[in-house]
Amino acid sequence: MDQAKVQQILNWLPPRNLKSLQSFLGFANFYHRFIKNYSKKISSLTSFLKKDSFFPFNEKALSNFHQLKEAFTTSPILSHFNPSLPTMVETNASNYALGAVLRQDSQYRSILQELGKGKSIQDYSLDSSSQLLLFKDQVVVANDPTIQLSILQKHHYSCLAGHPGQEKTLKLVKRDFHWSIMTQFIKDYVSSCQQCSRNKHIHHKKFGLLKPLTISNGPWICLSLDFMTQLPLSNSFDSILVIVDRFSKMA
Repeated sequence: MDQAKVQQILNWLPPRNLKSLQSFLGFANFYHRFIKNYSKKISSLTSFLKKDSFFPFNEKALSNFHQLKEAFTTSPILSHFNPSLPTMVETNASNYALGAVLRQDSQYRSILQELGKGKSIQDYSLDSSSQLLLFKDQVVVANDPTIQLSILQKHHYSCLAGHPGQEKTLKLVKRDFHWSIMTQFIKDYVSSCQQCSRNKHIHHKKFGLLKPLTISNGPWICLSLDFMTQLPLSNSFDSILVIVDRFSKMA
């Protein structure tokens, strides 16, 4: 879009009636494919097309109107074809279809500018003396479970470490090493360590001992009761109360 059209859009006043709103929406629909979340941004504006709607815009509609104007004036990666520039035709064929695209060298600059706006990749460095890949002064470990397990065991089983918990073990390994999903790898290993489980402090009261009930001296002195429920209906009943004499076992 040339600068003259951009300036016209910037000077576009908020619609004051139905006709001016329809004119703006007609212009907006032409570029809707290039605007992210277009349907959400335009929903508050289309509500004013109803018969019972009254102008001027409310705060939400006015905000979406200015957002759309900003989207129109922001330079996207795509642009109109320029016949004055050198053009290349790239094709690709398969057993089902033939595809082709026009390419102009001037478009690379726009693409590179957009890529430069993204987040930068986390910095890694190479130690020339040891030929080790470093991440924030930590040695990057290859994606090899055997090597990762060996490093973890040295930090968890050593005499100085003394089988620390998940968080402490993770902190010890993180001092010198780095690899993907390291946190989950260490937590899974420490939680399955048998020696840690045996020596882990108990944070609840000690369990009591099971004590059998005393046997009564005669029948019908001590009874036990229980319910059997969710049975097939019989005369509109689905439960049975079972009473057993603990001395004679009579039910």
